[in-house]
Amino acid sequence: MRSFKSSFLGFKQKFLADFSCLPQKYEVVYRVFLENKVNESIAVEVALPLPIGVKSFVLAPHKAEVKVEPKLGNTYAVWSLELPPKESTALHAKCIADCFPQAKKCENNITADEYHKDALYKLYSKSNRFISPNNAKVRELAKRIVKIEKTPCKIAKNIHEYLVNTLAYGNPMQELYSCEDALEKSAVDCGGFSALFASLCIASGIPARIVFGFWAGYKINTMHAWVEAMLPNGTWISADPSVEHLRKLGRTSKRGSFGFVGSDRIALSHGCDFDIEIGDKTVRVDILQNPIVHSSAGDGSVEVKYEFLTQRLL
Repeated sequence: MRSFKSSFLGFKQKFLADFSCLPQKYEVVYRVFLENKVNESIAVEVALPLPIGVKSFVLAPHKAEVKVEPKLGNTYAVWSLELPPKESTALHAKCIADCFPQAKKCENNITADEYHKDALYKLYSKSNRFISPNNAKVRELAKRIVKIEKTPCKIAKNIHEYLVNTLAYGNPMQELYSCEDALEKSAVDCGGFSALFASLCIASGIPARIVFGFWAGYKINTMHAWVEAMLPNGTWISADPSVEHLRKLGRTSKRGSFGFVGSDRIALSHGCDFDIEIGDKTVRVDILQNPIVHSSAGDGSVEVKYEFLTQRLL
């Protein structure tokens, strides 16, 4: 006879797995805590990414400006404030977010020749500091994975399976690992898996982009990154190689695979290595996921803490 504890744990694992397969509505609060660590008043500017697809937000304090970065269309709020010596304050963005599982099967009768090489195709086929499709090692690896396959969806699936079975997950960080890091380091986090996936897809003629956000519906919602590949008909297919890798090893009960990501995540931005406006400055950011804080007194003058809270409403 199974013990109560083992039965409860089994139920808990099933529940956590199943709720991500159903539509969810969340109350989301993204809160930032700031503390002035110096003996003078300082001017502080804070940029906070806002969930994709949400139109209505409560921002506190209310004197915040909502901006859209022009390259990729990511939305964020900006606060400008004075923080007295040794004083603390808190900011937050609050909203209701509807999340749906993203499930898609390959259309194996569509070939790469059917891509319309328009502005969107070109936008997500570019290289940057983290995605390097023209790297010699990336191109050689892409050729070995693709072989003679001509169908973009199957190519992307083969890339996903290669990463699941080859990379090692570890050493998570707030910044983004590059595709070179994923090739050279002994372990990388979800961002490293995603950067290499995107690089290999683009090297194979398939536009791709990384999605940045947070887990949702759990007691603790940590950062996460996954990836999307664009198909010739202009639709996107999701992939989450790091989660499938961890699930295969028994290190997570969360779900994510090629063609499926659950409703237990909230996307905040697409893409990496772009400019945003904070106050009167243009700032190059690696990713738009965590709070970005600038102080007139320089680095170390403000202590920054944050929390991403979600409450399931359905």
